[in-house]
Amino acid sequence: SVVGVVTELPSQGFARIQDTGLFLYTQGQLSFLPMIPDSVYYLSATVPGDLSLSPNPPTGGFVQEVGYAKTDFQLVLNIQEPTEV
Repeated sequence: SVVGVVTELPSQGFARIQDTGLFLYTQGQLSFLPMIPDSVYYLSATVPGDLSLSPNPPTGGFVQEVGYAKTDFQLVLNIQEPTEV
């Protein structure tokens, strides 16, 4: 399940997590970047921690909406409860 986006690792064993609002990704190696504005993104069913435009989970898996793209690098977090399919 998604609880938020890690925004900082201040020290070993600790992380700052953002669970609402606007999150700005920096250009990097994430497969879903750049995003498609006004599109809904889900937790990836195949790559842990990744996002996907289509949830496409295996039978008995889960779908979880994470948010929608405001721009190609801005995600508006709208984390929903996971739903079993």
